[in-house]
Amino acid sequence: MSLHNFIVAGTILSSKAKNTDTPKYQKLAAMLRGQTETGQLKSGQKLPPVREIAYQMGVTAGTIARSYRSLIDEGYLKVGVGQRTY
Repeated sequence: MSLHNFIVAGTILSSKAKNTDTPKYQKLAAMLRGQTETGQLKSGQKLPPVREIAYQMGVTAGTIARSYRSLIDEGYLKVGVGQRTY
């Protein structure tokens, strides 16, 4: 399963995740945080572009960007100008 499909299938689209009051961006951030801690996401592995994953998940790009930003601020992700998020 590709990283993109893994992220989409394992986050806010699941019925379990839909039945909570937690904001969508926090659900995605928690899932990605867990994947980095367990080694499912490797250091330097590129994440899907914000717009692409937002479209696939049926949420706004702002939701995905906010999730990525919170993980960047926490030190879980890195981003370079004109590059993807790692």
